Amino acid sequence: MAVAQVYTAIANDVITAARWNNEFGNIYNNGTDIAFPLTKASSLAGFTLTLDALGVSTFTSSSSVGLTFTSGAKSGTPGVGANNGNTLNIVSATFTDTATAGSGTAAEFSAVSILTPTLAATNTLVTTTDAATLYIQAAPIAGTNETITNPWAIWVDSGAVRLDGAITANSSLHVGSLLFGKPISGLIQSNAAVDPTNDITISAGETVSDDATLASRRLMVLSAAITKQLDVNWVVGTDQGGLDTGAIANADYYIWLIQRADTGVVDALFSLSATAPTMPTNYAFKRLIGWIRRAGAAIALFTAYEYVGGSLLQLWTTLTLDIDLAATLTTTRRTDAVRVPTGVSVMSHLQVAIIDAAVSNAYIYSAEQADQNPSASVAPLVTIRNPVAGATIFSNINIWTVTGVIAAESSVATMDNYAVCTQGFTWSRK
Repeated sequence: MAVAQVYTAIANDVITAARWNNEFGNIYNNGTDIAFPLTKASSLAGFTLTLDALGVSTFTSSSSVGLTFTSGAKSGTPGVGANNGNTLNIVSATFTDTATAGSGTAAEFSAVSILTPTLAATNTLVTTTDAATLYIQAAPIAGTNETITNPWAIWVDSGAVRLDGAITANSSLHVGSLLFGKPISGLIQSNAAVDPTNDITISAGETVSDDATLASRRLMVLSAAITKQLDVNWVVGTDQGGLDTGAIANADYYIWLIQRADTGVVDALFSLSATAPTMPTNYAFKRLIGWIRRAGAAIALFTAYEYVGGSLLQLWTTLTLDIDLAATLTTTRRTDAVRVPTGVSVMSHLQVAIIDAAVSNAYIYSAEQADQNPSASVAPLVTIRNPVAGATIFSNINIWTVTGVIAAESSVATMDNYAVCTQGFTWSRK
């Protein structure tokens, strides 16, 4: 038996769910499919609109949510673009500008627009900590029998991206072809307050991983200060072990900021290596950020400051004579170690003293330079000069070094005494 009913709409008529059920004999609630040429406003009055034959893709609206789209489980061939396993697909379309005059300029165009929402409250003095116009919970998760090599929460396949506001990265920011160097901010080390003998505290800050290619670099953000223990092997978190491998010793240790590739967790570790620390499992990104010296079973005390452009100025608390040579400095070039890192370029800040029974000169210079003979009249001139026989002369000198050593020569056959005290160093950390 066929059931039919004809309804002729009038201007401004509204077909509500209740009216639909009344006029069509409750056919809707009985679950019978109805095709109706919708040319007027319609109301579902809180009912769900089912889109597919399987009954899993639906639209609903409630008093608190304007529109909820449930796609349901789908299957097929994964991909991008139309008909390729998408939860939501907006098919490519052409929009024709019919308003802008010839040779004119249209101010802007966007294919999909999300306009500014307003968040209000019934009660007074309400504060919302985080609010977003668009919220994406996470990147795709690998399900049964699946491995995702690169999970992206947002993927812009082509075209420049314009961001007029600030960017905040609370965990990590993976930058692909964005051209940038290796900036650094904060991440200043200090002797820990509780156990300065064995522990180092690193201040909050951020830097970029040292990967050779720009596309591989990762922005690493340490959102809060962290304290790591040199005398305990590495464990994630603050007030935990920080040594990458082996046992603690009297040696120079390099401080690395590290980051997990999968979760983005940022931490720090100590290593004897200035180039290749032993990385914990799943940690793939790193950056050298500091250096300490352990001697006499304790980390040497120091004070560090952030300098120009993220550089590190580190000054020793207790000063020692790194060079103290009697009747040893001659007219032949010699090199000696000072208390600065090796393997990185630093400006060593030195106080130098010379003593000799005769009027004499000394030239103190970078070991990376060629052999230099001091002279009071021709190049390279002198670094420190004793104009009075038997006098002791002092001078503050800054010497650039990569190897942690400096070079020196005397104008006399044998300088009675040559001494150097390292006050500290400046390291660009680039």
